[in-house]
Amino acid sequence: MKCRINLLAIGILLVNLLGQQSAWALPADREKPIHAKSDSANAEKDGVRILTGNVVITQGTIKITGHKVTIYTDKQGDINKVVALGSPAHYEEKPEPNKELIRAYGKQINYMIPQERVEIIVNAKLFQEGNKFTGKRIDYNMKTQTVNAKGDSSKAGGKQRVEMILQPTKTK
Repeated sequence: MKCRINLLAIGILLVNLLGQQSAWALPADREKPIHAKSDSANAEKDGVRILTGNVVITQGTIKITGHKVTIYTDKQGDINKVVALGSPAHYEEKPEPNKELIRAYGKQINYMIPQERVEIIVNAKLFQEGNKFTGKRIDYNMKTQTVNAKGDSSKAGGKQRVEMILQPTKTK
């Protein structure tokens, strides 16, 4: 009887550990090296790196593209911010193994690594699990996978509003 209880406890522990591992998918991406490809690159003394021409940045499942990408590092040399400009710039990530890619587009995309946040600015669009969000600016929290969208009240001829298309909840 005691052996059966211990096997059951070990089984429950393994199931819990495996379940938690899928929630660690994002931190695992952020612990991987950042790879960059571009037509040209400039590294400046103050830790700023500027890449131009068909820039592609990858870090695990995270991918950022644009015509110009600036990478900022802190005094220790750790990358803390990536700013992509494009027509549009593009961001994507796979938040968990069992979830669809999150895709975002905008004139500017700021990947804020320590804050685990992505800012999509000007003509912002984000696609998440079949849902679509558009607006002037979208803030995406990578840790909580939440979206905050804003319109533009200063747009000539009226204001640009936030638009959402939400898919119905799937029944099991």
